[in-house]
Amino acid sequence: TKLSSHVAVRKLRVRGGNEKFRALRLDSGNFAWPTEAVARKTRIMDVVYNASNNELVRTQTLVKNAIVQVDATPFKAWYQQHY
Repeated sequence: TKLSSHVAVRKLRVRGGNEKFRALRLDSGNFAWPTEAVARKTRIMDVVYNASNNELVRTQTLVKNAIVQVDATPFKAWYQQHY
């Protein structure tokens, strides 16, 4: 999955005739702030680090366990409203 503003999601037929969705390009996701027990949909800004391969950082590839930088605006808004 690449980091891009042109979102592309494809349907896949899987066992049993069901469907899964495969994200080819994404620009946002649902991220959690565990210590405050809050989750918000926010924009992904950048892929910062990937332990498996630096090539994945250079090409902005989103994979499991990649460290990403997200836009903090939804969390700031929640924090201002809550405290």
